[in-house]
Amino acid sequence: MQINKKYYKIFASAMAILLMVSCEKEIEFKGDTVQPMMVVNGLVTPDSTIKIHLSKSKFFLSNKEGIELIPNADIDIYINGQAKGKMQHKKSGIYTSSVRPNIKDTVKLIIAKTGNIQGVQAEVVVPKQSFIQSVDTTSQTTQYETYEFDGENYVPSGNYNYTKDLTVRLTIEDPPLVENFYRLNAKIRSLLHFPDTTIVWEEYEYFYPEGSDNPNKGPLGFIEDFNMAKRSYTFTDEFFDGKEKILKFETTIHSWSDGVNPGNDEYGGKNSQPGGLMGPDSRSRQLIINLQSISKEMYLYFKTKESAENVFETFFTEPVQIYSNIENGTGVLGAYTSHEKVIDLP
Repeated sequence: MQINKKYYKIFASAMAILLMVSCEKEIEFKGDTVQPMMVVNGLVTPDSTIKIHLSKSKFFLSNKEGIELIPNADIDIYINGQAKGKMQHKKSGIYTSSVRPNIKDTVKLIIAKTGNIQGVQAEVVVPKQSFIQSVDTTSQTTQYETYEFDGENYVPSGNYNYTKDLTVRLTIEDPPLVENFYRLNAKIRSLLHFPDTTIVWEEYEYFYPEGSDNPNKGPLGFIEDFNMAKRSYTFTDEFFDGKEKILKFETTIHSWSDGVNPGNDEYGGKNSQPGGLMGPDSRSRQLIINLQSISKEMYLYFKTKESAENVFETFFTEPVQIYSNIENGTGVLGAYTSHEKVIDLP
C-alpha cells in the first residue's frame, strides 16, 4: 500500500469504530509500519517573534500514550532568503527566536535530521493586513417563561428567564485582484474594578453568522455552516473580491432569571443577592472583534481540520487528509496579521 507521507493522517478512533461495527469480520492491516515523521506546528505574525512546536508523528496502531517531543532540533531561520540565526528550545517541544517578521516577508525554516527523524523544511509569506472599516451593534432582550412539573404535567411557573443578544455588523474592504483568506472571531472581556486593582479576563464567544447587508441580501455563502454557532469562522473573498463587505453575526452577552440582575455572578458585587461576598466597586464588559488575514496554508489547514473533525458524525464518511506544507514531514507553518475593534457593552 502506497502511503502519501506529506498528507498522511489516519485516526485511531475511526479505526476503533470500524472494528466495532464489523465485529464479525477480522480486519488485518497489511501495510508497512511507517517510520515517525517530524511534526511542525507554528503560526508566524508580525505581532510576535517566531515560535513553533516540534514532535514526532505516531503510528496509528501504536499503543504508546502521549506525544513524543523533539527537544534537540537544529533549526535555521531565513527571511527573504537571508539567514537570520537559529531557534532555541525552551520547554515542552516549543522553540523560540528573537526574529520578528514583517508583512510580505517570506519566512523559511530548515530543520536538520534528528536521530532517525528525517529533516524537514517549510516556508510561508506573511499576508498583508486587512482592516475592519467600521462596527455597528444593536441589542435585544428576549423573555422566556419557565415551566415546572406539578406531578403530572409541566405547567407555567410564573417566572421568566431572559437573554440579551447582540447583533454586530462589521464592514471590511477587500484588496482587489488578490486571493485573500480570513478568520473571524470574537471575545468577551470582563473587568472587575476594585479600589486598588482591576481584574481582567477574556473568553472566546460562540456566535452565529446571520447574513449580509449587501445588495443581494443573501446569506454568507462563502462561510460554511453559517447557521451553526462557532468560536471562529474561516472564509475567502471568492464572492466579494476587491469590494466592501458587510458581515453580520449574533451572540448572547447576558442570560439571567427573575430576581437576579444581569451581570451578577459568583464574583458578587454591590447588587449581589443577600449573603454574597463584598464585590467590586463596578464592573464592565467589552466585545473584541478580531479579523485575521491568514495565509493560504493556514486556511487550508483549518478547513481540512474542521472537515476531519466532522468525520465522526457518521460511519460512512471518507477519512479526510489534513493539509500540510511541511516538506518531508507533517503539520503546518502558517502566517497571519490581525486587526481588532473593541466595543464597550451596555
